[in-house]
Parts: sequence; structure tokens; C-alpha cells
Amino acid sequence: DICEPVEGEGEVVMGSLQVILGPAAAVAAGARWRREGAVEWRETETAENNLEPGTYRIEFKDISGWTSPAVQTALLRSDEETTVIAVYESGSSCVGDPILVSMTDRNANPGDELLIPINVSSAEAISPAGIQIEVRYDPAFLDAASVEVRPTAITGKMGLVPNTTEPGKIIITVMGTMGGQGLKGRGHFFDIYAKIRDDVIVGTSSEITLDTVTFYNSEVERLCIDLEPTAILTAGGDYLLGDLNGDGISDVGDALWALRLAVGLETVQSGHVIAGDLNGDNRVNCADSVLLQRLAAGFDQVSPVPMEGDVSDALLLANILGSGISIEVRVDDESGRVNETFELPVRVDNAQGLSGYDITLSFDSAVLEVDSVREGTVTGSYPQEWQVSDGLLHISMGRKEAVYDSEKGILNATLAVVTFRVLAMPEDAATTMVRLDGNPELKGQYGDSFEWFTRVNKVHGEILIGSATDDEGEAETLEQMIELLIAQFNEIDTNGDGVLSYDEVAAAVPGMTQAQFNEIDTNADGSLSLDELETFLDKGCGCFSSCRKGLGPVDTMKRMIGDWLLIGLALMVMVGWSTIGHSQKK
Repeated sequence: DICEPVEGEGEVVMGSLQVILGPAAAVAAGARWRREGAVEWRETETAENNLEPGTYRIEFKDISGWTSPAVQTALLRSDEETTVIAVYESGSSCVGDPILVSMTDRNANPGDELLIPINVSSAEAISPAGIQIEVRYDPAFLDAASVEVRPTAITGKMGLVPNTTEPGKIIITVMGTMGGQGLKGRGHFFDIYAKIRDDVIVGTSSEITLDTVTFYNSEVERLCIDLEPTAILTAGGDYLLGDLNGDGISDVGDALWALRLAVGLETVQSGHVIAGDLNGDNRVNCADSVLLQRLAAGFDQVSPVPMEGDVSDALLLANILGSGISIEVRVDDESGRVNETFELPVRVDNAQGLSGYDITLSFDSAVLEVDSVREGTVTGSYPQEWQVSDGLLHISMGRKEAVYDSEKGILNATLAVVTFRVLAMPEDAATTMVRLDGNPELKGQYGDSFEWFTRVNKVHGEILIGSATDDEGEAETLEQMIELLIAQFNEIDTNGDGVLSYDEVAAAVPGMTQAQFNEIDTNADGSLSLDELETFLDKGCGCFSSCRKGLGPVDTMKRMIGDWLLIGLALMVMVGWSTIGHSQKK
């Protein structure tokens, strides 16, 4: 640090260095200074004492919205305080909205490994082409020989060049782009792995600091950065890394706990983020359940395999979803009857790369109640949790290995199947909606989000509600029976031949008679097609059928008698006119 020490006889008398920063707005925004080579950033008007006389270089912290002063040189003399004034300029040479960069506090026992994510949060999608980060840590706390940097799902396709050779300092250089639509929201760009030294006393804490962070876009323009530079590392204590449920070990039980936290079955504490937020989004959700399962299998399972040449991990969503084809999460249209249950699948039209999801369904709790939720085809033997509150159903699932079939481009799958019970008819309508509330969160096996690489669309479900069955279990009207057959056509078609036999219809709608079936079967081939059902319904269900809503057997009989009376009257008129015409001819 000393460039030109002052030599003299006897003991060297120390000096001090003070820096005054301005303007006040820049100071309030986080303006700081330090000697080159020092770790700690200092506030304005503070002095660093006990410095040997000599020449020192002073650098200034970058803050969003301000241009930092150039590096300044200060000459210290014996037994004197040297004061330097430095002024930030309003405005910045950076572009874009500020990108928040931070790290997560971590706890681990002495001798155990830490995983410290470097997190990024952006309201707008970003895909930096170049990144330079310098990190400072205390080598008396972290074992310098154990320190390494690994890519994440976001940077797995970028060229990572970490330098950890100097104890206490980490330099991370990255070139390339992440692919897809870019990061929008929160995620982690890199993971720092390091062990707490064996000789560290339990209860000791130490800081790890983002010293400098620079992002460049593809036009080599510097992106604006907002830093939360410091994270606290603690030896021992509560909320150890990976131990969400507090039993002292990191295993699959913690992955289950993450799902319970995600759906609201357990109360989230601030320490849960310290223990279980592995993907850097500042919360615990299905992505962390996935990563906690991988962490339980080994630290080397959490991050993707670093890129070698042009080859990157095949299970990165950046590779699987690289075509940018949108994904659809859909709630099926279904039908149900009052006091009965029906199953409602929630589907995804392409599950390639899926390892976890968090979805919320909203429904009218005066009409429907959740009876149960069972696993979809994507779940397999992996855990799923759900919880209902105030007309909202929260479902979360996480699996260690992603759903993936390299021989198929698209995998249609079911996320979950919800069994609802119908409590009452909807007001002023025959249908009620089951909606996807908010954005469905689909995650890959490294905590990456589908929405970073493609668009996730959602389709709500419309539920046709029929009133309760009568004593014989028959539907009130033929129209309602036909509507039910149309709504559940694929499920009722148990043999998958594209038409409904009478046995299939009778099993689903016991109230339909053979005569009614034959009336709908206009081509008399002994089966009903979807076109026949829809055409018959559009034409009013035939001349003499009890089709209209609300008509019971007595009303239907009255209407049929009335129809016959009209026919009789018409015949009498025709006979009368025929007689008159015959008389006139005579």
C-alpha cells in the first residue's frame, strides 16, 4: 500500500488520512472511499489512522445514478492528518434501470462447507454479455484453499473464469450471454463454495463483501448497478445451511419443509432464507425444494456442470427451451353436480426440463370446496404439498431430477389433479370458474425459471354445474345430460375410439335412456360422436324430448300433449280446407 515510505532516524511517527465526500445527495446514496488494497469502504469525513508516511492511492465506490471521482493520490506526512476532498457528479455513464446485486447470509459449523449465492434482481429482463466481480473475505474465517466459484442455471452457458489464488480475494470474469429472454425478477448468477476454518470459534461472524461489480451489455455499455455489498457468515448457531426444519442435519426432510413453507402450511421465518434459499430469490419455494434434494445428495449436485468449449449441461433450461416456444399451463373445463365430486386436472403442454412448480388456483368457495389433491404425471415418487385458504388452493412440488426425454421435443403432462365437491349452484349462471391465480412458477433442476427462457401462458377452467340428481339419480333434462357428455367427452370415451357407446354413456349419465340415445344417434351407427351431440343440442334436442332446462316430467308431459293438440288442430284445418275446396269444385 505504501509507494514512497519516508525514511528517518529512530521510530517512525504515523500519520492519518481523512476523505470528505460530496455532494450530500451522493453521500446519502452510499458514496464511500478507501485506500487501494484495503477491504473496508469508509464513510465521508472518517479518518484512517496509524498509517506510515508515504503516498497512497484512494478509490471511490460506484453508486447508481452518480459518476465516481477518479482515483486520487495523497501524500501522508509524519504526525499529520492529510485531508482529501472528492466530489461525485450527478448522472451516470451507465444505462438501464439499476440492477440489484447482493449476497445471502449463511450459517455453518466450523469445518463445514458454505454455499453463498451472488444474487441479481431486475424489474426488466437482462442478459449481460460481460461481467466482472471482485469479492473480499477474511481468510482467517474461510479456508482460502477451499474457495471456488461455480456457475448457476443463469450463467451455465457463459464462459466463467474465476480467480481465487489470492487469499481473501475472489475475481470473477464472465463472457457470453445467458440465452432466452433474460433474467427478470430474482435469481443467482454465481455460487461461491467455501469451508469455514476448523479453528473458528462457534458464534464468530465475518463479512463477505462485493467489492466491485460491473455488468456490460452486448454493445459494451455499462449497466447500472445497485449494490447490497455485504453478507454475514456465522460459525454455528441456528438456521444452518440446508437445515430448514432445524433437526441439525440437511436431508430430504428439509426439501419437504420447503414445500410446506411454499404453500403456507408452515410459518416463514427470516432465518429460513438463510438456511434454505439456494436459488437466490430471497424466499423459499419449489426451486429450493429441488436444490435441497440435490444438496442432500452432495454439494456437487447443486450447480450445473461448467461449460467446456461450446458444450454446456444438457438439462439447463437455456438448452431445453432455447427455441423460445411458449408454454401453456391449463385448467381443464369440466362439469359437476351439486353434492357430488369431480376431478379437475391441471396440465402443462410441455414438461421438458421441469423439476418443480408453485401454482395457485382460485375458486368460488360458496360453490366449490377442495376434497383432495393427488399427484400429476410429473410428480412421480417426489413430494407434493397443498393447502387451501379463503378460496385459494396452493400446490407446490419439487423433484430432484427434471422431467426430460431427449427423444421427444414436447412432453404433455399433468401437474396435479384436484378433486372438488360441488356445494351449491352458482348465482345467476350455470358455470363457475377455476382460475390460475398469478403467474404459474415452473422451475428447472438448478433453480432456473421457465419464464427466463420462454413465455408461460395460462388458461382458466370453466366448470358446468348441474343441480342435484332426483331420487332415481337421473339428470333433470336431456340438455344437461348432453352438455355433460360434451364437457367430459374424452374421459367418458374410455376406449379412446373417438365415439361414445351406450354402455359408456350409461356409466357416466345413468339417466339417459336407450330411446334418447337412439334419438341423438342420427346416423344410427350405435355410437355418439361429438358432432352429433353438439348438432343435436344446437337444434333443441329433438321434437319431443325433455330438453329444456327446468322442465320436469309433468311439465314435459303437458308440453307433449300440447304439441299433439296443435298437430290435431292443424290436421282438422287441413281437412276443413280440403272439404271446402272439394265443394267448390262441385
